[in-house]
Amino acid sequence: MIVPDFNNSLLNLTATICEVYGCKSSYSSLPNLPIDELKDKRNIILLVIDGMGYNFFSQFAKESFLKSKLLKPITSVFPSTTAVAITSILTGLSPQEHALTGWFVYLKELGSVSQILPLIPRYSQNMYFDNDIDSNNIYNLKPLVNNFGVDTYFVHLDKYSDDNYQKILRGDSFYYGFKELTDISPLIKDALNDNNNNKKKFIYSYWNGLDNISHRLGCKTDDTLNHFSEIQNEINRIINLINLEDTALIITADHGFIDVPDSNKFRVKDFPGLRECLVLPLMGEPRSPYCYLRSGKEKLFKEIWEKYLSPYSNLFHIDEMLEKKIFGLNEISAKFADRVGDYVIVMNDGYVLLDNVMLEKEMNLTGYHGGMTKDEMLVPLIYIG
Repeated sequence: MIVPDFNNSLLNLTATICEVYGCKSSYSSLPNLPIDELKDKRNIILLVIDGMGYNFFSQFAKESFLKSKLLKPITSVFPSTTAVAITSILTGLSPQEHALTGWFVYLKELGSVSQILPLIPRYSQNMYFDNDIDSNNIYNLKPLVNNFGVDTYFVHLDKYSDDNYQKILRGDSFYYGFKELTDISPLIKDALNDNNNNKKKFIYSYWNGLDNISHRLGCKTDDTLNHFSEIQNEINRIINLINLEDTALIITADHGFIDVPDSNKFRVKDFPGLRECLVLPLMGEPRSPYCYLRSGKEKLFKEIWEKYLSPYSNLFHIDEMLEKKIFGLNEISAKFADRVGDYVIVMNDGYVLLDNVMLEKEMNLTGYHGGMTKDEMLVPLIYIG
């Protein structure tokens, strides 16, 4: 199992960018990135490719200029999933600090089990709130980019332009929305050419197409690899339009992927007595679900796990994970304990444990992430400057 390395992680990448712009971070910067060179750059672009794990990139990237600029792998955070990792990138906080702990999160404030990024109940598409102010009473996030002291830009998917989570984290940034992958490079060019006060610029961009196709079809199908080629082509277009004397491009990902065959998709209902041990449905991620136990059921829960699930997973008490600093460093958010339960079942490579609430349709996925394998936890650090 690969656990987060908080000397060599996405949080350390964010800390490096913070150091460049003179704002504080409690995490150390990455020694592989040239701080002095970055400070001299007029512009820094951070491009996050959702789902592009280090092992995947190393295996399938074309033998090209792009691959030659791969510095090393860094770790994601845990769970290795978008809601957790992107929040860490854009706040500089670890999961135990920002308390967005997975895709499915129990919100004690609302007495509800949620999908955290759209901020909707698991059984409905109706948002809890229609504005970012009320939403941030749940998220409790501050946009790190507001501290950079330069003009900041979000070149992001247009469908998220009014998304409350995105609105909170982009802060005072200029927003350039796009629909297609090939829209990214011209919009980055527009941002670079925008002469607002002639300031330095930080540009954040994100693409989720690889994540979408990997979830649906798997992470090594022809369609997936063809789309990865399209991503590389668009990155090359970005490289060709920037002046490397005054602009640096940093590329990374939030997590990688594994494939899970249908035969390895376990469900809570498959294991006699397990449901009765739980006071809530499983939360977090199918690769690392959080278990909220009924009072007095801990012994039975552990017996059921040992009998049915121990060959396919590892079981950790939350306190053990906190002691090992798996969820991060520094002060633990007051919201964190309510959002992780008592135990975490970390599934072995190729397995998931699923659970659904009433009125919720089970997702028919092939690719998954959120666990602790190398494929999921390691992401590439690419520097072009």
